[in-house]
Amino acid sequence: MGDNIWLDDRNGVRTPMQWEDAPNAGFSTADPARLYLPVITAPGYGPAQVNVASQKLDPGSLYHTIRRMIAIRKQHPAFGQGKLEWAPGEDRSILAFFVSTPQECILAVHQPLG
Repeated sequence: MGDNIWLDDRNGVRTPMQWEDAPNAGFSTADPARLYLPVITAPGYGPAQVNVASQKLDPGSLYHTIRRMIAIRKQHPAFGQGKLEWAPGEDRSILAFFVSTPQECILAVHQPLG
């Protein structure tokens, strides 16, 4: 989903969840003028293009990526409870660290795309 930077305070990122390609994005059956915050209408980010129902149908969607990440985190307690130690190295374009518990040690390596 997109943001609505024209809304006050942090409301720009607190817009209604776009559940489906329907009026009010499936969030509510109320008159759109009565919603506390408006549904995103920006091109490419409105409910016709981005919604939970269509994301569930796309195995490569952000929805499924996040679900896989949550499943991996649940399988490896070190991600949430482990001790963090930065990996040695001089290349500042690569972020690498270890997270470990007495049962497991994970090396996470992140580098920019491209």
